[in-house]
Amino acid sequence: MTTKIRLLALCLAAFGLSPACFAAADFAIVNARIDTQNDWAPWAHALAVSGEKIVYVGEPAGEDWKALIGPTTKIYDLQGRLVLPGLIDSHTHPGLVTLSSWHTILPWTMDPHEQLRFLADWAKAHPDRPVIDAELYPTQMFGSSGPTRQLIDQYLPDRAVIWEDFSGHSVALNSKALKLMGIDRDTRDPEPGVRYFVRDAKGEPTGWAKENAHEDFLPRLFKAAKWSPPAKVSPDSLAKILDFLTENGVTAVFDARTEDGTFEALAQLERQNRLNLYYEGSVLLQSRMELESRLDLLRDWQRRYGSRHVRVNTLKLFMDGTNELSTSSLLEPFANDPTRRVEPRMSKNDLVSTLVTMNARDVDLHIHMTGDRTFRTALDAVEEARRRLGAQWRIQVTFAHCELISDQDFARVAPLGVILDWTPHWSGGYFQGVKQTLGERRADDLYRFQPVITLGGTVTFSSDTVTLYEWPRANPFFGMQIAHTRFDVEPRYQAYGMKRPASEMLQLPDLVRGYTRNGAQQLRMTNIMGSLEPGKLANFVVLNQNLFEVPVERIHDTTPTAVVFEGRVLKGTL
Repeated sequence: MTTKIRLLALCLAAFGLSPACFAAADFAIVNARIDTQNDWAPWAHALAVSGEKIVYVGEPAGEDWKALIGPTTKIYDLQGRLVLPGLIDSHTHPGLVTLSSWHTILPWTMDPHEQLRFLADWAKAHPDRPVIDAELYPTQMFGSSGPTRQLIDQYLPDRAVIWEDFSGHSVALNSKALKLMGIDRDTRDPEPGVRYFVRDAKGEPTGWAKENAHEDFLPRLFKAAKWSPPAKVSPDSLAKILDFLTENGVTAVFDARTEDGTFEALAQLERQNRLNLYYEGSVLLQSRMELESRLDLLRDWQRRYGSRHVRVNTLKLFMDGTNELSTSSLLEPFANDPTRRVEPRMSKNDLVSTLVTMNARDVDLHIHMTGDRTFRTALDAVEEARRRLGAQWRIQVTFAHCELISDQDFARVAPLGVILDWTPHWSGGYFQGVKQTLGERRADDLYRFQPVITLGGTVTFSSDTVTLYEWPRANPFFGMQIAHTRFDVEPRYQAYGMKRPASEMLQLPDLVRGYTRNGAQQLRMTNIMGSLEPGKLANFVVLNQNLFEVPVERIHDTTPTAVVFEGRVLKGTL
């Protein structure tokens, strides 16, 4: 095949019949160590870009290379630096992070009185704030008894206080907050046994609200207090959050619980050419009964906000709660309460029905789960739905978190085509309190994904950050180090030591693949991103160090010296 014919074939694949195909590349990088994430040619030393797409990946030699490099092509010598495809955060919450800007950040301590004294001083310095949201108290601070309204009342009796726990799934409310919300002994729990208000022997709420049972009552609280926090995501505030991701090499995200206001902000950023990543949103699904209305909302959001960089084609379902709060669904009893049993929030039959309906609508499903019983129930449902639909099965199902998986279920993941999403920066000592609820044996069985990878399953990675408190941990390289060592980067969490077992330390090539090619698969964007190949978008990052060669304790210091998005350098220089 002649050079002209090869080039024409390349152009047809990349650009159609555009005359621009026959022009020289705009720029090229050479002397680079390029991790292409392409199995046929996993490593390369040169890459050329024309417009927003890659037109060449390989060696800086040969007729094809010479045909693309003209007198106007800029050549950048990267001096051996590592190049990766643009990274993908496959489960995060930029809108929620933005809305947390009014929260009060508490000092890290295991002493509740130290946090509450700090909060009382903060309240004195902010007398015009009738409602205080403080974050975070360590989940293990109170054990299974939990916090009480009386404890907060000692320090702040005259302000409504929402004291968030570290899991992000429960809060402690003081008496003032309970009163303004209208929560008393006669208040029904939103979901008994899962989202509920803990009560004392007399049936009165203690102030501890599990799985954020208080959220439905927040409008009543703000109305009674005659004050409300920022309730809408603004383009500027969202841009600041997204810029942090971009600066750390992220070129696409999946928002695992998108609010309407977030889409409005995204639409404005898109119109202003300030949205420098691909944004996949989702619609929250809470029960089988509301499926049709959620699907209708999804279609409405698609119509109103869908654009080149903004999409929504996924429902997000919470199948259980958290292991730390005893709201997960387990195959064996809780260690601290053998009589307690939590059912998955959607039965197998209901989930099968949901999957069949969603398959007919071409809508994907993203499921929150932490317990091993939930994991098995969801696998059983996917298996049955696929059996019923046969060759008609086409949707994609992602299981998020999957903290506890039975040995019997590892080998089932790959054949069923389920994607698992994990948050690497949780892999060390970030969360505590689970030994009390699960017991030491099961606590040591948490966060096991190596068997899934070994058996051919697809695992993606994400930050799952929900507040400004933890937003710096959204840096993918920060998470990579923790997942690779099972030991946290921050000294405050290093005190808990390495998360056992050592055999579950994830390998860096698998982590990079999960943040790139696998992430693109979850977002259904493998045709345009996830690997560096001719015809795909020129989304890539140039790193300050080779993360495959540096000491493991320095992986988190990896940072892009250049971030390229659709052929444009967004950060740094080549």
